[in-house]
Amino acid sequence: MIREIAARQVPDRIAQEVFKEYKFPDAHLRYEDTHDKSLDDMARAIATRLGGLASAFRSFDEAGFAKDFKEKCETRSTAFKRDWDQQWRTEADGKRIIEELRNELKIRMPLLKFKKKILREMKSRKSDDWHAVKGLIEEGLKSA
Repeated sequence: MIREIAARQVPDRIAQEVFKEYKFPDAHLRYEDTHDKSLDDMARAIATRLGGLASAFRSFDEAGFAKDFKEKCETRSTAFKRDWDQQWRTEADGKRIIEELRNELKIRMPLLKFKKKILREMKSRKSDDWHAVKGLIEEGLKSA
């Protein structure tokens, strides 16, 4: 059941990877847009970047993009699924799995409490996954 829930993430993951390859510019405000700059300099820097963004999308072809994106996702799908079958335990979004598992099983317990219960169970069973989680926690505490 958990493996099937994790497999639902495959289309999202493929789409994210393919989308990144397009390297579209983004409109987010960046540190370098504002750090140590006057309001005039900030405004010019942001306007210049947004102008570049506007020109990059001026000739955007929706239908062409949709067709190309879908084809690239379909091409990537076979190899991705093969790799996913081998690596889903480490590659899947664990938080999403837990949330979907809780919803699917109709567990009437707050999400945080459910997560804590899972961790306690993993710890008591000394599962390989628990050792991985424990290692990540210890590593995080050392670097904090």
